[in-house]
Amino acid sequence: MEMANTTMIAPSTGMGGGSDAKMIAPYPMTHYNYVLSGPIKDLQPSVDVFKHEPKGFTLALSTIASKLNLGTMDMSSFDKMNIDSISFSQNIPFGYQMTLNMRDASLSINAQWDQWPQSTCQTDE
Repeated sequence: MEMANTTMIAPSTGMGGGSDAKMIAPYPMTHYNYVLSGPIKDLQPSVDVFKHEPKGFTLALSTIASKLNLGTMDMSSFDKMNIDSISFSQNIPFGYQMTLNMRDASLSINAQWDQWPQSTCQTDE
């Protein structure tokens, strides 16, 4: 396999400000071109492809609207509203947040950002 290495400099137009004197020079980008020489070994003419067809669902807001007490907001006044996702969070140090998306039957797990240490790095000005 051959590899060509070229260096490109990105243009600095269209970034607002109107003056190039105050702009920071862009970091040179390295662009690689890969060229394959010879046949690809063990290449199959066809392969099985599986498609994910989620069997999601939604929950009608009316099923829980009477249980929600949001003060002056009457949630039952919204017709044909659905609950598409629900989030659960741990309010403890290093806690997590889980989001259940019922429309596409997916679950996301992320750090509960305000429960994790935040960087105190600051620039001197």
